[in-house]
Amino acid sequence: QEHMEWLKLPPHLYFNRGCLEEALHGNALSGEKRALVVTDKGMVRSGILQRLLVCLRSKGLDVEVFSDVHPDPDMECIRNGVEMCEGFKPDVIIW
Repeated sequence: QEHMEWLKLPPHLYFNRGCLEEALHGNALSGEKRALVVTDKGMVRSGILQRLLVCLRSKGLDVEVFSDVHPDPDMECIRNGVEMCEGFKPDVIIW
């Protein structure tokens, strides 16, 4: 017996150079207080993550980062991410 799987996406997805500021323009994330960013070490090293953190914090959000994600994450990685999420209790998760 197979389980039904689904993926719910937001109405707008932003990607490409310069999309960060556009995605966070105006009332985006209004009412949200806590953001959890899920990423990998490469994004941390590249400096792209820092731009995101500056934008999120300028909107008044308290931000935590889970950057231990790797390709084909194992159950330990997933459990660590869930544990961080349960402890931080974010209003929004950005991956």
